[in-house]
Amino acid sequence: MGITDELRCQTIRPQRVVRPRPDDLALGEKGDAEVCPRAGADVSWTGTELIVIGGTCGLTPDPWLDIPCSGVPHGSTSLLDGARYNPATNRWSTLPAFPRVKAQKGKVTPVGTTAVWNGGVLYVWVTRQVRSATGTISSEIQALRWRPGSGRWRAGPLPPGHVAAYGAAAVSIGRDIALLDGSICMPAFFSCTVGPTTSALFHPATGTWSLIPSNSVLEGARWFIWTGRALVAVSPDVHTTGGEVPGRYAAAFDPAQNTWTALPDLPVSNAQSSGTIVTGGLWAGSDLVASDFMLVPGPPSAA
Repeated sequence: MGITDELRCQTIRPQRVVRPRPDDLALGEKGDAEVCPRAGADVSWTGTELIVIGGTCGLTPDPWLDIPCSGVPHGSTSLLDGARYNPATNRWSTLPAFPRVKAQKGKVTPVGTTAVWNGGVLYVWVTRQVRSATGTISSEIQALRWRPGSGRWRAGPLPPGHVAAYGAAAVSIGRDIALLDGSICMPAFFSCTVGPTTSALFHPATGTWSLIPSNSVLEGARWFIWTGRALVAVSPDVHTTGGEVPGRYAAAFDPAQNTWTALPDLPVSNAQSSGTIVTGGLWAGSDLVASDFMLVPGPPSAA
């Protein structure tokens, strides 16, 4: 049943489309492909193109962030499709359709994708929630890889059984890929209490995986930055035996030594928060630049 629940851009009629504006296009040109509006998509830069994979549409806790999604009257759904944007030509084009998974008993629903560009190849991990006829909830991962110029997806590297892809961050670190801080807690779980998550490195040259040591900052990190030598994780809190300790914490992972090093805590603003804080950062070649901005409740025009 699950495969009939999966939505792709090609199978729905969105109320809006994301495409180049007419006044941005050269005379006689137009966008090639309609791209469904979405939130939470994985975005990768290849050096020449922007690739968008997955994401969700439907209703959200904030009505002004709702994204119309045909056939989804309640809640939200994960999209299983992808598109490429070429800034040189100002055109969108769709990626090949994801391969269908083998039908199985019970209800199978896609709940998320994790994607990363590495070494000229796009790697994608699709997580599906499986509800058996008896109501038992489990998950399955579909691993895919795609190379530009190919008309189809090929089987990708499945992570070790105890490494989750749902909600994970995938970061290209040199020739390898870090799959970080995934969760085994599916949306249908009423409650889910787990210990430290397991992260891993994939080595494309050998097709093998190796585990990344756990770290208190890694658990629940908001963003990751690869500096060329170390992977920096930043988290708004750290997990201890006594619970979560709020702050601005950072740590650096050295893949050559397979070790973490604590970094100085980031400054914490004294301003009162009246909305959702969104954090991010970038590596400027010799310095790490971190920034915050606040999403104020209300329509975007009021922010």
